[in-house]
Amino acid sequence: FPRPVLLVCRGLDPIGTGRQIELVAGGLVAAGAAVPVAVTTRGGSLPGRLAAAGVAVHRIGPRPVCDGGPVLQLVRLARRLRPRPVVVGGRGHLPAAVTLKCACRTAPVVLEVAKPLRGTVERRLVAVLDGLIATTPAAAASGPWDPGRDPRAACIPPAASAPPPQGID
Repeated sequence: FPRPVLLVCRGLDPIGTGRQIELVAGGLVAAGAAVPVAVTTRGGSLPGRLAAAGVAVHRIGPRPVCDGGPVLQLVRLARRLRPRPVVVGGRGHLPAAVTLKCACRTAPVVLEVAKPLRGTVERRLVAVLDGLIATTPAAAASGPWDPGRDPRAACIPPAASAPPPQGID
């Protein structure tokens, strides 16, 4: 991996999407990639767990929503790190992903979604990006590309494994 793989997510707990991000970051680090993670909102235990696992965590959003401030910080971070690619988690980050694609044209930006896109506006915004990763066939089919024929769309089902039991946290 000659350049870092930037993951973008909200402050999450390590269940559902948070667990998927934890697994992806861990797998990429094990494969030798530099994996910075930009956390756009406060909250959740995922950032601390990633930092403890040796992943560089950039907390760019102090509020509970991803608004203009974290988006600007994300653009600055991407320009500094020059990642290739950027994987942005969730439909809620779609405006940030499009802004990042327009501001950093050399970085491939891919959106990861668990639920189908809603409406023409979301499909057109996703079409600006370089790809769509969906966790269900319905979510993949809701995008602007045919997941069976176009390599820009992929359906990758969740592969989360349960963390080892450690008693009550």
